[in-house]
Amino acid sequence: MPNPERSTRCAGRLRSGVPQFTTAMSNFHHYRKYQIYISTVPEIDATWRPLGIVLDPTKQAVRELKRIIGDETFDAEEQAKFRALEMCREWIELSGIFEE
Repeated sequence: MPNPERSTRCAGRLRSGVPQFTTAMSNFHHYRKYQIYISTVPEIDATWRPLGIVLDPTKQAVRELKRIIGDETFDAEEQAKFRALEMCREWIELSGIFEE
C-alpha cells in the first residue's frame, strides 16, 4: 500500500491536487497584481526571440490580456526571457491597467 505521506507527481501536480512549482513553472512571474508568463521563440540562426504573455488576474479563468513578441534576438535564452519579462512589465505600466 502506498504511503500517503509520500506524494507522487502527476503532470506537475501532487496527487492531492495541490500545484507544485517545477522547472516548467519557473517561467511564471508576478508583477503588481498580474501574472506574467515568459518564454522564448527559437530562431533558425540559433538565437532566441523573447515572448511574454500578461494574464488576467481574475480567479475565474485564465485569460490572456497581451502577448508580446520582441523584435530583437539574443544569443542566450536566459537573456531573451529577461527581456520578455521587462517588456511585459513595461506594457503593464504604460497601459495603466493596474490598480494600486
